[in-house]
Amino acid sequence: MKINEKTLIEMHACKEGVEMFRRYPGLEGGCAELGALCRWAASEGEAGYVHWLLPRLMPPEGAVRWAILTATQHCTDAIWNKWADGWLSGEDRTPESAEAAAATAVWAASWAAWAAWAAAAAWTARAAAWAATAASAWEAEAAAAWAAEYDYASAEDKTAEIERQITDALEIIGKENGE
Repeated sequence: MKINEKTLIEMHACKEGVEMFRRYPGLEGGCAELGALCRWAASEGEAGYVHWLLPRLMPPEGAVRWAILTATQHCTDAIWNKWADGWLSGEDRTPESAEAAAATAVWAASWAAWAAWAAAAAWTARAAAWAATAASAWEAEAAAAWAAEYDYASAEDKTAEIERQITDALEIIGKENGE
């Protein structure tokens, strides 16, 4: 998938994000391949930019799927993981089960709590208004989770985790775009 400056501006990217896009050395005709752009931004120490950009290119359900996939890599709570498996497979997407899973998620697994909350909200609301609300919640929760999670991880662990997240996101985006 290709992305350009106009798309970023339409998504209300901050001035710094647009400037970073302009600095990307792989621009071709004003466009960048999304995966390469994200990997470059992450290598420049801008994982926050990657986490801002990717979910905005997904429909709400895709962003929730991505958050759940990310959380399952770090959450060891059996109840939450059982719920996550049910949500990802489509077997159980009830708001009640999502709320119960969110209640069991511990503070250290804030991605897990956010993913369960977002799943409950997305499945019951299914509206564009929710997407705007979820984006704000996503930013706050993701920033906190990222800071807590990566405070102690090695550079290799951070790189591998970001690469996995980018790969998961690109797969979700590709399916949404029929790729």
